Amino acid sequence: MNRIEKTINGEYDNHLMPFLWMHGEGKSVIREYLEKIAGCGMKAVCLESRPYEAFLEEPWWSDLEFIAEECEQLGLEVWILDDKHFPTGYAAGAIEKMYPHLRKMYLTVHSLDFVGPRKNAGILLKWLKADRPDIMSVGAEKAELREKVYGDAHILGVLAARKTGYQKIDEESIVLLQYHEEEEILKWDIPEGEWSIFVLSSTYQGGEAATEGYLNPLQKEAAEVLIDTIYVPHYERLKEKFGTVIKGFFSDEPRLGNVKGPDASIGRCQMPLPWKAGLERELSVKLGIPEEELLKLLLLLFLGDSVKAHEIRFQYMDFISRLYADNFSNVIGNWCTERGIEYIGHVIEDNNAHARLGYGAGHFFRAMEGQDMAGIDIVLHQLMPRQNHHIFKSFTSTGWDGEFFTYGLARLGASLGHLDPRKKGRTMCEVFGAYGWAEGLRLMKWIADHMLANGVNYFVPHAFNMNVFPDPDCPPHFYAQGNNPEFASMDILAEYINRLGCLLSGGKHGGSIGVLYHAEAEWSGNYMLFQKPARVLSEHQIEFDIVSADMLIHDAVTSENKYVIHEKEFRTLVIPYAQRLPRNLVERLITLNENGVEILFLDNIPEALSDGNTNDNLMNRLCAVSKISTLQGLPDDLDMNIDRLITNGSFPYLRYYHYCHEDGDIFLLFNEDLYEELEAVIKLPTDQPLIGYDPMENKKCYLHKSQNGYTINLARGELLILYTDEMTRGNRKSEKMISGTNRSEDISLRNKPWRVEVGMGFGRSEQKVWEFDSLPELDDIEQLNDFSGELIYQTEFEAYSDRMILEIEEVNEIAEVRLNGKYVGKRIAYPYNFDLSGYVKQGKNILEIHVINSLGRYMKDYLSQFIVIERLGITGDIVLRSVLYEDSAELK
Repeated sequence: MNRIEKTINGEYDNHLMPFLWMHGEGKSVIREYLEKIAGCGMKAVCLESRPYEAFLEEPWWSDLEFIAEECEQLGLEVWILDDKHFPTGYAAGAIEKMYPHLRKMYLTVHSLDFVGPRKNAGILLKWLKADRPDIMSVGAEKAELREKVYGDAHILGVLAARKTGYQKIDEESIVLLQYHEEEEILKWDIPEGEWSIFVLSSTYQGGEAATEGYLNPLQKEAAEVLIDTIYVPHYERLKEKFGTVIKGFFSDEPRLGNVKGPDASIGRCQMPLPWKAGLERELSVKLGIPEEELLKLLLLLFLGDSVKAHEIRFQYMDFISRLYADNFSNVIGNWCTERGIEYIGHVIEDNNAHARLGYGAGHFFRAMEGQDMAGIDIVLHQLMPRQNHHIFKSFTSTGWDGEFFTYGLARLGASLGHLDPRKKGRTMCEVFGAYGWAEGLRLMKWIADHMLANGVNYFVPHAFNMNVFPDPDCPPHFYAQGNNPEFASMDILAEYINRLGCLLSGGKHGGSIGVLYHAEAEWSGNYMLFQKPARVLSEHQIEFDIVSADMLIHDAVTSENKYVIHEKEFRTLVIPYAQRLPRNLVERLITLNENGVEILFLDNIPEALSDGNTNDNLMNRLCAVSKISTLQGLPDDLDMNIDRLITNGSFPYLRYYHYCHEDGDIFLLFNEDLYEELEAVIKLPTDQPLIGYDPMENKKCYLHKSQNGYTINLARGELLILYTDEMTRGNRKSEKMISGTNRSEDISLRNKPWRVEVGMGFGRSEQKVWEFDSLPELDDIEQLNDFSGELIYQTEFEAYSDRMILEIEEVNEIAEVRLNGKYVGKRIAYPYNFDLSGYVKQGKNILEIHVINSLGRYMKDYLSQFIVIERLGITGDIVLRSVLYEDSAELK
């Protein structure tokens, strides 16, 4: 395969663009950091202005021009984060200062309860425009309080409904009352019984506190303010650099922001709702009903579990998620496209927020429409080994949904990258941020491997921080003014990611199964999260993509037994349980099935339509063509000709990803388990011979094949590439070391005398050299409890073969081996195996192992508490093994 050959020869492009945090440092510091970034194999940088107070002022422009020149000389591309503060939407304060009418607006409902009958009852409504004031101010009625909280609120309608319980009403009894806002007191004949009076208001008050004063992403004019304030000045100031050195802009977590958190699911959370002036008129036109009738339905956005309530919630979410795409994401994206630059970034996906309000933007696929890469992020321990079943405790009070982050997020982002032509097959992930100093390169590699094994092929490492060390702002920080002991090995990880990112770009993703994105189902009733079937498919090594309803309705082309979305062919569609689905999607499903597409509903078929007016004939037709499966039965119910890895047992931590180039196929295998190694016999969906490629060593390797398939052995967290290539079939230029069947016994070095020297680092002991009769347990030495840095182990051994490997069972966490004074190699993750051939000599040999750990033991920072602090130094056996090379074998 041409791409493999080029990669082995060092010919691959850049797939890393780390954040560089700017505080106003001097030019020498900036130059030093840019050189470090370029020197460790990262050929782009994202400039983050979040901590830069003089953003958009002359010092900023001076630094930016300097950086553009330096990056041009260093061969670095530049991306610019698009706001002064995090998250995107502040517009450097311009919205709040100059365009307050373009701030986030909300629809609110407040109520009072009364008992009738009462004739011509007077009801004071002025306080129902907004939330109750501070309890200590009740009765004070301060003028400034009324002006701030109530002055900008506008009553859309006053409604009454018969009360049936706490926050429960008889929906058939809803009436719209005549009320003039300036009167402040409503006059109404209250009928007999208990009644609730509701005030629907639009207001600028009451949303997420952290984004108060931010732009309203439902209004195109607000996005244009962001462009005029941030984008235009940058483009005009450095126009000659844009499109060459400066690639474009990066949006960081723009959101609807009507409430804090990821749980803002419509109808399930009491909250103000995103709104804009005149939206009631637009909605009434969309639904084809009078505005008066719409106002009655708007109350059901907040109350009720009826069919009507679910219908209006679906219509509302469908409308505003479309507004977000049209009036924010696409406005910015199209502006960039017109100038030959790109727009990238990500929204908040955390804990299923991607299909919700609050932290979310309503609909992941729509929210990302204007961007030129699919984008996601992993920060704050959201992805951790084996934390994949339930909500687990971490930095946030609500914890993290391990199942979503392990089985949903990366595949969601990559699927958008696969299927949206604008993305050109590119999916970016912001990674490594805010895990704490205890996060070392081994965990970083594991996180990157997880992403790669799901199709992510571009990375934004978080972060290079030029501030004075140590800075408590979201560590770890790469380099850290020379204080991060692991940074000297960062190039190994960077080149590894670049190689794999290159191999997984420029082609097409395999797989023929689509899993329906669940957003529309969540908006309109009971539903199953898409990561439920994604987990089952992943654990059974079955390839798939997440597809949106919009793609199926508007983009899918049907032909015999398949549907095609922008050149990607599918033969099966898996639909997570949905109580309701939109009419146009149900019609599409029937058409797909009539063209021979296999459609599997999980648990049951929908009982009604999301958008109302359920057509019994339509639902009967759907029922007639439907097949129902379960999560447990899904792998067996799928067609056997699907793209899947056949194994000789159950391997829930074995990940499989299939990627196709014109001159061959790539099959990526990843042991996602950092606790146990994996051995399996596998069969792949190809009849061509396979060649192995070790991306860490950047070498070909050959696989053992028997009648039952290929035998693979993967260490903890190890990733392997298998590929087909007609041009190199039978070529055995590269030998792969294997354990010889007639070798001498393994030689353990555990009981040899060892000398340990404490090298450079933090928390060093007064004693610098230690002598031991056998391999020591350094955790038992109190003087080393806080040590972070380099440890140098030395011993001697007698060799009886010139072909040997050294295997270090367990080490924390970077290991560099030197033999007889010569550098042998360095490993940042499992397996810690080193080929001593060419270095070992008959008789006595002097072995030196340099071990470097993270700063977690020394810093003990807040964020590091969520990661196990590993034992210090080498903690497993060290084994010498004589080996054979077999050209005829294909064993890894």
